[in-house]
Amino acid sequence: MQAREDELLALWSRHIEPFVEDRDGDYEDFYEQAVRLEAALDSFGADNVWLHVSTDRETAVNAGTGERRPAEELEHLPRYGTQASKHHQNIDMEQARLAANYYRYEAFLARAGRRVALCGFGMEDETATELGDVLAGWAADGTRRAFLKSTRVKYGAFPVDLPEGFRPEDGARAVYNELDYGAMSLEGQRESLIA
Repeated sequence: MQAREDELLALWSRHIEPFVEDRDGDYEDFYEQAVRLEAALDSFGADNVWLHVSTDRETAVNAGTGERRPAEELEHLPRYGTQASKHHQNIDMEQARLAANYYRYEAFLARAGRRVALCGFGMEDETATELGDVLAGWAADGTRRAFLKSTRVKYGAFPVDLPEGFRPEDGARAVYNELDYGAMSLEGQRESLIA
């Protein structure tokens, strides 16, 4: 874990600003931002990532070239990188929605490196994509491990084993085994999980 922490701190220092330990900061939020930066760089390439690197929301910096441009020139692009806190700052809700829905973008799907399905579980709507059906289909194709992530921020991400004979009803059980009572707030909702 220490090596991973050092890796993220070095990445942050290279692209945003030198890391200075601040005991008053939000430790979890900082690492979430660092992982978000890492994902953007890995997915799109540094030359295609523009960042706001300070409280100056008027300027964007290219992560690959260091070029600085007025942010208004790049307003047509979804913003990946540090997101303003909803609690303490004004936030462009349209951009926040775009960033939160990354799993719907062709740019993500084309670079995910694996099959991706947006699904839910425990749904009565027969037109909805059911998690158990997706996982059972993958298991039947020989896939032995999947990764599930909630579409809700800070809610859940975990691997699921897909042994031979995995059945559709095992999908919901896997979510409940991992999230316990937390799974109740996801049950019955369309598009609540990315598999």
